Amino acid sequence: MQHKRSTFSRFQLAVFRAAAVCIVLLALLPAEGVKAGIIERIQQIYEMPEHVDRLQQSYDETKQQLDASRAQLERALAESAANAQRLAEAEARMAEENRQLRQNNEALQTMVRQLEQERQRQAIRNRQIASTALTAAALALLYFAITRIVRYMMWRRGQRGLRGGVK
Repeated sequence: MQHKRSTFSRFQLAVFRAAAVCIVLLALLPAEGVKAGIIERIQQIYEMPEHVDRLQQSYDETKQQLDASRAQLERALAESAANAQRLAEAEARMAEENRQLRQNNEALQTMVRQLEQERQRQAIRNRQIASTALTAAALALLYFAITRIVRYMMWRRGQRGLRGGVK
C-alpha cells in the first residue's frame, strides 16, 4: 500500500486547526454580547479618525489661542518697555529742567538781594541828601536870622549913640 501524502503543509494544518477552534469558541460564546462588543469596538476604531481630528482641531485652536496670548503679551511687554523708556526720558528732562529752575531761582534770589541792598543804599542816600538839605536850609535861615539880629543890634547901638551925642 502506498501512503498518500497530504498536499497541506504542517503550518497550514496548524492554522486550519486554530481557525476551527476559534469558530467553535465563537459559536459557544453568547452571540449578543460578543456581537455588541465587536461592533462597538469596530465603531470605536472607525470613529478614531474623527476623534483624532477633534483632538487635532482642539490642539490647533489651543495653539492659536496660546500664540495670540503670547503675541498680546509681547505687544504689552514692548509697550511697557516703550512706556518705561518714555518715563525715563521724561524724568531726565524734568531733572534737567528742575536743575535749571534751581539755578534760575538762585540767580533771582541773588538779584532780589542785590536790588534790596541797592534800595536800602538809595534810601540811606536819600535820607542823607534830605538831612543835608535840611541842615543847609536851617543854616541859611540861621545865617539870615543872625545877620538880622546883628544888624538890628548895630542899628540899636547906632540909635543910642546918636541920641547920646545930641543931648
